[in-house]
Amino acid sequence: MIWLLFVGLQVFILISGIRQQEHAGTWSWSLFAFAVGFMAFELLILLLPLRLGMEGSRYFAPVWTAAWIFAALNFIWFIAVCRRRKPGRRGG
Repeated sequence: MIWLLFVGLQVFILISGIRQQEHAGTWSWSLFAFAVGFMAFELLILLLPLRLGMEGSRYFAPVWTAAWIFAALNFIWFIAVCRRRKPGRRGG
């Protein structure tokens, strides 16, 4: 049941972030779609070793560690891309 609290918290953070960006004039559906796609990719990276049933394998620890390192580096790249992004003009 605690997962419901986390889902609700994520929805609250998402909605408040969208409202802040709308107020600042920097809201973009393309950036939103990019962020959602990025989130799905990160989940795939981290959950794929579990989904493949590798827990009992001797390769699980190195694969799991590599997945976390790759996900962390990918997250750093994502932040860099979002910071370089320039908001588009509105209404013209």
